[in-house]
Amino acid sequence: MNLPDAVFQNGIGATLPVKVSNADVWGAAVTNFKKFPFQFGWQSRRSEITVKMKANEAQKVAGDLKFLLFGTMLPPYIANSSETLDPSQEWPYKYNIKYFWVVVEAKEIWLYNSSTGEILGRYKPQP
Repeated sequence: MNLPDAVFQNGIGATLPVKVSNADVWGAAVTNFKKFPFQFGWQSRRSEITVKMKANEAQKVAGDLKFLLFGTMLPPYIANSSETLDPSQEWPYKYNIKYFWVVVEAKEIWLYNSSTGEILGRYKPQP
């Protein structure tokens, strides 16, 4: 017998089985990100950067573009927070997410093609 992880009950007493998901998400908190010539973002539980490239160059590295971050860890070294997304009648899932970030002052960021190893750009913070 498969039992639900929890049960959601609405205001009139109707119940719905709820699946509970727990996740730990790790990333880097770059303290000096504004000094780099691109944007940092957080989408779909992963760190992202946006870089301008010519269309033909972007097509060559589609799916293979990665970045390496070189830096110095700063106190508090690890920062964290958590988030709970509660279920509803339309969405019977409960998510408990813990976020952890390594706190870093970036010294240099390299963009590279993970298939070929070719380094496409090296960026240092601007004054």
